[in-house]
Amino acid sequence: VALAAAKAKGPSGADAGAWKAALWGRLEGVAETLLGKLSQVWALHRVLCKKRDSQTQRLLLELVSPSYKGEDPRFFCSFWSRLMATVGKQLQASSEQSSFVKGMMVSEYPKLRGILIEMWTTAKNDTEAGASGAVGEAE
Repeated sequence: VALAAAKAKGPSGADAGAWKAALWGRLEGVAETLLGKLSQVWALHRVLCKKRDSQTQRLLLELVSPSYKGEDPRFFCSFWSRLMATVGKQLQASSEQSSFVKGMMVSEYPKLRGILIEMWTTAKNDTEAGASGAVGEAE
């Protein structure tokens, strides 16, 4: 119980710097991992938009998502929306469980915002760079 209370309260004095560095290092690591997953989902999206079922000649994305219409990025956007909702819930839960984490999220919000904006910008640039080519045509 004492350990759980100490974790909820946060570090004391000299340990605060190490905890802060560890927190931001982990958040940056999570952002990098999420970018990797976003890249994989974008690649899957692109393949599903290009390849056709050998029997029906329908795009694979039409088979996965029957509501798919043309150059509709809903498959990827749905993943992005769910991912960001999960990230938000996890940040909120972490803040509720630890006053230290909550303090860092509030006092260093610009840093957290910067990590998220960098993740968004990188994902946007990566997806725009790979968006050439007509839907349904092999590259």
